[in-house]
Amino acid sequence: MKIWTTARGTRVARVLLGRSNVYCVSKGGGVLLVDTGWRRAWPRLSRALASVEREFGRPELLFLTHSHADHVENTARLVQRYGLRVLVHQAEAARLEAGDSPIPRGAIPATRWLLKWFGRFSKRFRHFERATPNLVFCEPFPVNRLWSGGEGSWEVLPTPGHSPGSSCLIVDSEIALVGDTLFGVFPHAVFPPYADDPEEMVKSWRLLLETGAQWFLPGHGRPIPRARLEAQYLQCRVQCLGRFTR
Repeated sequence: MKIWTTARGTRVARVLLGRSNVYCVSKGGGVLLVDTGWRRAWPRLSRALASVEREFGRPELLFLTHSHADHVENTARLVQRYGLRVLVHQAEAARLEAGDSPIPRGAIPATRWLLKWFGRFSKRFRHFERATPNLVFCEPFPVNRLWSGGEGSWEVLPTPGHSPGSSCLIVDSEIALVGDTLFGVFPHAVFPPYADDPEEMVKSWRLLLETGAQWFLPGHGRPIPRARLEAQYLQCRVQCLGRFTR
């Protein structure tokens, strides 16, 4: 379990690494989980959470970066197991309650081609066990006020683009947990292969940079250093999105 610690003593741990990452954030005993991964990853996630309980304490709150199935399929199981409160952006809440995951648009030529020819087969991956969010937001929100363990400076930040309600968790202005707003699979690129609104997503990158965070922990792949995001942001503004102005 990889652990990062901020200057204020908040610990961020990668609970699950694979096709979809799951993280936890803790300081002072309260534990916040970020995303839940695929249904098929439940056995590994369940074992990992046993370690989380020993190391950090019992999870109390779940923040979902967005409502795509690969990030939320174990939500209902975790709510049943821990009695978690679920925090999600207002634009994602209805999909979570319906158990229906939208298929994002292709953001690069290869994924646009894949969806054009094979998108009809993706419908069978859309549905998951329903879950009811009981904490919904639509603007930046100081999540550390929600329970006794949140002694740091933690804020959820709407970052639309990958999906309408995609959001990130900013921890002590040092670490950002970014879901699919950034993609950490490729060594030199952070542009996700799927996004409903790529231009809006690049605008959200600027919001992330303005937080001052130095590390960005994505829903897929490895941590992204600030320098890489800065370079990609400038490149996309100049080359990919010429009409996008500051």
